[in-house]
Amino acid sequence: MNSREEELRTYLIGKSISDIEFYSYKEKYISPDHDKTWIITAGFEIKVGDDVFSFCWHPDSEFHDAAKASVLTVLEDEDDVAPLEAKNVATVRSLVGQTIEDIQFEWSSYQEYDENYELKEELSYMPVGFDFKLSEGHRIQLVAASYQLKEEQIEKVIYNPEGNIMVAINGDYQIDFE
Repeated sequence: MNSREEELRTYLIGKSISDIEFYSYKEKYISPDHDKTWIITAGFEIKVGDDVFSFCWHPDSEFHDAAKASVLTVLEDEDDVAPLEAKNVATVRSLVGQTIEDIQFEWSSYQEYDENYELKEELSYMPVGFDFKLSEGHRIQLVAASYQLKEEQIEKVIYNPEGNIMVAINGDYQIDFE
């Protein structure tokens, strides 16, 4: 377990979800099964008491990343980011009040450039997937991904830090690394 994973686990596990919201640019999103799965473009956010966890697009790094800040704080300089009022959907609303019991992480690595624009040898890591296990047996799959949409069904989901965000409530999507 890396230090960032440990930090996020400590920050979230054992806490009760007090609010949940999805964000997209220009309110555009896909939801092939409206009460279970969403493909969003800007971010996902949960509040646990006074604390906030988000997984959203980070314009500086140009990939999705986790933050202990609201989506609107991270994307304050972005135009057209709008909440989707996710709690209007009963499935999402039912998650409020549940406790986060465990989280499984998926990570991807990348190399940064040094001041001479040469690749550094050490790898940096970013989260590309979270699998939240909640009380009452519920689950949230949260993934930065590419996918295929065939006859309104999501297929061939692949982790992609530059893709969209897939939120699946009580789903069981098989997600692969290319």
